Amino acid sequence: LKYGDRSRVFTLRVAYKERFFAQLVAFVTGAIILIMLASDIHKDTSIFVYLNLIFWQNCAIIVTFRNDRIYILDENSATYSFVVGQRSCSGTYHNIYIRLSKENTQGQPLSSITPPQYHLVLDGVKIDQQRITKCSCSDLKLLRKLGQKLAKNLNINYFDEANVSVFHNVR
Repeated sequence: LKYGDRSRVFTLRVAYKERFFAQLVAFVTGAIILIMLASDIHKDTSIFVYLNLIFWQNCAIIVTFRNDRIYILDENSATYSFVVGQRSCSGTYHNIYIRLSKENTQGQPLSSITPPQYHLVLDGVKIDQQRITKCSCSDLKLLRKLGQKLAKNLNINYFDEANVSVFHNVR
């Protein structure tokens, strides 16, 4: 989150994670295709066709996710904006919030004694949900306090993990 000069405008710029994986796969498959073309292996194999399909599919993913997501919180006008390339949407502060979210624990055995993991997300109307804590934490009270303080400083709403909670802070 970047603090704007002399104003209360906060900006968060996030790249899509899908783009990086697609770039890696496109680079590797492109290199294999070039090696196959240089050594004339491609003539008799259907692998060449599949590699081409994978390459072009990943190129399409790169183009689709080429733009960064930009979240702009303008405290002066109490509005937010969400921009992806040429598309944007905006709204008032009561439509954006920070939420304490519980990690999805599917796949873990029922006998697992690991405590649930939590993280904070920025979410709202017509915007992509964005995780704002880098790693998960099992300390619910610590993340709750951090989320409430962050929401207070940004002057936006805070919602706890449960839909009905005494820890909600609605501004």
